[in-house]
Amino acid sequence: MKKLFNGKIWTGREFCETVLIEDGRIAFAGSEEDAKAIETVSGELEEINLEGKTVIPGFCDCHAHGGMKSVSEECHLAISDDVESAEECIEDIRKYVNEHPDLDFYKGTGWPSPFFENGSPDRKVLDEITGDVPAAISSKECHTIWANTKAIELAGITADTPDPPGGHIARDEEGNPSGAFMDEAQGLINAIVPDFTVEEYKESIMTYQQDMLIYGYTLLTEMLIKKDSNLHKAYEELADEGKLLIKTELAFHVEPASCEEDVAALGKADMTVRNRLVTGRYAKIFVDGVLEGRTAWLKEAYADEEGFFGAHLWTDEQLFGACQALDKAGYDVHFHVIGDRAFQQVVDVMEKVAEANGVKERRPVIAHAQLADKEDIKRFAVLGGVFASNPYWFFTDQVYTYSNEIPLLGEERQKTQYPMKSFADEGIVIASGSDYPITPWPSSLFAMKTGMQRVYAEMPGDDTETLFRPEERVSFDVMLNSVTEGGAYSLGLEEITGTLEEGKMADLVVLTGDLFETDPDEYAGIEVDMLISEGDIIYRQ
Repeated sequence: MKKLFNGKIWTGREFCETVLIEDGRIAFAGSEEDAKAIETVSGELEEINLEGKTVIPGFCDCHAHGGMKSVSEECHLAISDDVESAEECIEDIRKYVNEHPDLDFYKGTGWPSPFFENGSPDRKVLDEITGDVPAAISSKECHTIWANTKAIELAGITADTPDPPGGHIARDEEGNPSGAFMDEAQGLINAIVPDFTVEEYKESIMTYQQDMLIYGYTLLTEMLIKKDSNLHKAYEELADEGKLLIKTELAFHVEPASCEEDVAALGKADMTVRNRLVTGRYAKIFVDGVLEGRTAWLKEAYADEEGFFGAHLWTDEQLFGACQALDKAGYDVHFHVIGDRAFQQVVDVMEKVAEANGVKERRPVIAHAQLADKEDIKRFAVLGGVFASNPYWFFTDQVYTYSNEIPLLGEERQKTQYPMKSFADEGIVIASGSDYPITPWPSSLFAMKTGMQRVYAEMPGDDTETLFRPEERVSFDVMLNSVTEGGAYSLGLEEITGTLEEGKMADLVVLTGDLFETDPDEYAGIEVDMLISEGDIIYRQ
């Protein structure tokens, strides 16, 4: 039995003096006096003197893609996170190719769409660097692939290739593909991109896991994974080998083009927790794309193109069919939603699913919600929906705000982006996700500060240059819950983790500073002193 004492311990419900851990679970959380009665009959006791440090439930990242990012950084093209122009992106690629002249395929990630006109870099730029070796490099937002001529030829894409539903092929004046493939059009290129091996993915996941320990996570997600893929097999093998230190939930991707096969492959929902690997609870569906690729689905037309509303990936009938089938099988759905029209479509469809399949507990999750109508938010609340927010992005950004959002949305509509308090006011459970690797430093304290202040995390709370929609600020309590119990709830795991209550898994983080008494501007000075997952100490400073 482990005993944690002499600190400031927040269970998620109240403060207590002592926590006892036995067989990986919370055996007791209460007063020191009451704990003594249990200690005397427990046998061997490992005491952990907190020395005044703060304990809270372990952090949860409810929406991330860690395995994919780490593979790209460790094994292939690494574009630095601090590039400030298209020219710097190009030089990073050139440097990588020069350092790896023998590769037979160049792939990677990292270029920000706003650095290139219309988010569409030219294949000829890659041609000059890579020559006759195929290359396909994903944007930082992971919604556009930049391909060179060789890759486009290998994929058999020509001027006669139509845009796939929900996707867009950028073209030159003659109609030939110019190098950028947005959203569903990425599949045309991905078909010829070599996948990573199971062993490469395993190495990637382990690297990612080590990175996330310092942030205090006891619960992570892999929010875009195909069942029985190499990435899926890598997670299963690591779980079987007992190498997963952080609980990780997998959400399996269901696509319009392969909907029936994807749903059939998932089978009946059966949530299992196997050596910290969680499966069988959620499916993942993209409803639209992203604003950067002009594939976010909007209620009002894009400001720079009359009559253009973006891309929706599903018809209403398709989305209803997929969601009804998943609902019958026992799955909830985690929806990628950027535009307000996409948000409305999810609410419309899930209302019909509830009517068709009858009364039951449902927990649909909408991630991102960059634009959302207040009436649709109210309807989402009635459905029991959960908001997987990205508070890391809730500030005025000199690149994305001015180079992308204002030109595409217009000044006034741009100011309605990224609601958060609007969800909290309707009683909707809020979770926080980094969408890593979109956010390169997925710190929960970063998320909390930005959600409360609506300024860039490295700026003081009274900063006016990065301030964005202060009316959508939320409280400390909302933000703390969003990175702990709210995150667990968004994954259907609140019965086993998220708070330090008797019977739940002993997932907790010891912080060097008092989170409850520290000004958010000083959160950067708080570090993870110790991390405990299912009773095991998995990290110590």
